[in-house]
Amino acid sequence: TLSVMDPESCFALKDLRDIQTATQYTKVAVLWKHMLEEQKERFLKTMANCLRYENNEKVLSLLFFRSGIFHQGETELIPEDVSNGIRKQFEKWLAQQREIYSEDLLLFRQSNMDFVVRIYYLDHRGEIQIPMSSETFPIRELFTELEIVFQAGFDVESVPSSLFDLSMDTSRPTIPLDSLFDPNIQRKHVVLQGAAGIGKSTLCQKISHEWASASLYI
Repeated sequence: TLSVMDPESCFALKDLRDIQTATQYTKVAVLWKHMLEEQKERFLKTMANCLRYENNEKVLSLLFFRSGIFHQGETELIPEDVSNGIRKQFEKWLAQQREIYSEDLLLFRQSNMDFVVRIYYLDHRGEIQIPMSSETFPIRELFTELEIVFQAGFDVESVPSSLFDLSMDTSRPTIPLDSLFDPNIQRKHVVLQGAAGIGKSTLCQKISHEWASASLYI
């Protein structure tokens, strides 16, 4: 519901969750109590996404300072003191939004655990560490696809020793990663077996990250 506001009281919102907008000629408020549940959920999802970067120095620096990667000319660069001022205003605004919508965000997260888990995997499982080093890289850039061999009727109690052989068994068909979770195939469980260090855990991390990115159906 849109309500044209009195110019003299354009900042006197009765409910701080009401969203004020403005055009060249009128000031308008989107009243929270009249928003559809679908609209509220979409708004809260966007807000929750924004709050992910509240304390993310890497993202904030890229957002406000551009880190020199956009090939801007000298006249397009924003002075550092101006960028710092905008960033402080943004951080203050974001903290206010967190407080204003705290109860609604809590209820949203409680009723949308799928979203919460996706965000966790995106924020905490998106990088892999190089062996013998503390350096990490995005899993999308560094991950090496494994040769996955299909074996039907697998018995977890009797694991054949051939599965722990690092050499590739070409007698059995290989399958692409996305086919493991093909919705048209009735498969309740997927068992990963392989030699130590071959990449089983990293593969699971890759699967979870792809699912969270909505690029892999599970």
